[in-house]
Amino acid sequence: MIDWKKMKSAALEWGLFFGIVTWLFATAITNEFTSAAVWGMIISRVVMGAVTAVIAWTVPWWIRGAVTGIGVNLLFAALSALPSGSFFDGWRVGFTLMLVTGIVAGILLELAMLHREKQLAAHTSR
Repeated sequence: MIDWKKMKSAALEWGLFFGIVTWLFATAITNEFTSAAVWGMIISRVVMGAVTAVIAWTVPWWIRGAVTGIGVNLLFAALSALPSGSFFDGWRVGFTLMLVTGIVAGILLELAMLHREKQLAAHTSR
C-alpha cells in the first residue's frame, strides 16, 4: 500500500525543491540548457521522489538514493534524446551535470525521507 503522506512529502515537496535547486545550480555553471532540459531536470527530481516513496528496498538508504538518481536521470536523458536522435545533442556538460546532480539529489531525497520518518515515528510514539 502506498503511503500518500510520504509520497506528497518526497515527490512534491522535496523532489520539486531539489529540481529547482538543480536547475539554479546547473544554470550558474553553464547556460546551455533549453527550456525542455530545465523542465526535464525538475520533473526528473519529482519522479525520483515518487520512486523513493513507492519502492522499499532492503539496501542502505544512500545506495537506494544513488541507484534511483542514476536510473531516473538516465531514463530522462534517453527520453530527451529520442526527438533529436542524438544522446548528447551537443550538451555533454549538461548531461554530466544532470547525472551527477541526480545522484546527489537522490541521496539527499533519501536522507530527507529518513529524517521525516524518524520525526513521524517520534511524534506518534508520544
